[in-house]
Amino acid sequence: MRNLGRKQLTIELRSAVGELPEVLKPFDLSLSEEGEQITYTYDTNAASTGITALLQAVQSSGLGLKDL
Repeated sequence: MRNLGRKQLTIELRSAVGELPEVLKPFDLSLSEEGEQITYTYDTNAASTGITALLQAVQSSGLGLKDL
């Protein structure tokens, strides 16, 4: 029941990273073992999913996006 309304957004990076930049830490992201994907879990029932803020933070971090 806890997972109802929860979805994941996977962001593919242009190049692998060893760890997430500090600006992305508040989003509680998961970094793949290869360092090429970031996964964000969000609640679809929440007033705000936080996706817009996340994408702005990714852009300001300097990471290059390959695909969403």
